[in-house]
Formats: sequence, C-alpha cells, structure tokens
Amino acid sequence: MGLCISLVAGTLAASAAARPPENTFMNAVSKGFADTFADPSIIKAKDGYWYAYGTSDPLTEDEGDYHLLPTARSKDLVHWNYTGDVFDESNQPEWMDEPEIWAPDIRCLDGTYYLYYVVTETTVTDEGFDNAIGVATAPTPTGPWTDSGAPVVEPAAASRATPVTGCGPSTPVRSRPRTAPVTSTTAPITEACSSPGCRATV
Repeated sequence: MGLCISLVAGTLAASAAARPPENTFMNAVSKGFADTFADPSIIKAKDGYWYAYGTSDPLTEDEGDYHLLPTARSKDLVHWNYTGDVFDESNQPEWMDEPEIWAPDIRCLDGTYYLYYVVTETTVTDEGFDNAIGVATAPTPTGPWTDSGAPVVEPAAASRATPVTGCGPSTPVRSRPRTAPVTSTTAPITEACSSPGCRATV
C-alpha cells in the first residue's frame, strides 16, 4: 500500500511540474488576427505598447491582400491587434523589383525607429533572387515609414565580394556606405534603445 501511495504521489508531482505556471501564456503573436506572422521582431515603444513586425504575407489564407511587413500591437505580450503595414504602393522601396520583404528587425535610436528588412528581388542587378538589406525610418512605431532609397547592404556579387566565414560555407557579401546607424549584434540589447522614450528590443 505504501508503495502505491508513493507511485501516485510521484505521478501527480511530475504532472504538476509539466504544467506551466498559471501566470505564463503560450500563444502565437498573430492568434487574434492572422494565420501566419513569420519572423517577428518586437520592441517596446514610448507609448507603453509592444510592437511586432512580421515577414510579408497574407494575414489569412482566404484573403487576397498581400501585406508588406504587417504590424501588431500589444499591451501585455499576450493579446495582439493588427495595426497596419509598414509599406504599401505609396511608400514601398523603389529599388524593390518584386513585393517580397522578409525578416524585419526593429531598433530605436535617439527617438527614431529604424526597421531593417530583406528585399528578395531588387532592381540593383539583373539576377533573380538578389537579396539585399534595406532600412526605413519613422518617428513612431507605426510610421509613417520612409525607405532610405537604396540598399544598405547590396546584393552579393561573387566577383567583387568579401567572403564571410563562421556560419557554415563562406558567403559572399558586398556593402555600400551606410546611410543609417546599424546597431551591433554583439552589444547588450539595452544599447539598441538607450535614448529616452525607447525600450530595449527582445
């Protein structure tokens, strides 16, 4: 009998340990407004809200609209609302050949928001899938966003590139002089938003 009680008690304890604490949540950022919200980058803005930026996609499977870097907002990191897109036909990068923009990365510096992203098809070269990195700036996390007018990291050109190693096979890249600040990927995240009114990215 004592052995049975011990086994039952041990099973109950293991089951309780497997459950997340009551004050934690497991949910998709886009659960309330979209079927997909890939590659989110999140920042806490001076208005106290968290803002998330996702890779370009339709928000739902049955809609016909294609959203260029959709944006969502949350007060508690649990409940999110769609707030609009970074780009549309009026402000999208002129050097973008096809409307495909991936992997946004948001930063705030001296009260200005910098959003970096990958344009997968550009007008910079005649090659297909000539990925380049662009940046847009805005005075608020919801815009209005202004593209810098050209890539900050141009498409790779194997004949003129510098190999970069350390993450698998060498990858040729080529960059132009930057027109906007670039935060270090090795610096503490608090340095990304060190100015008053901005909070660190996560």
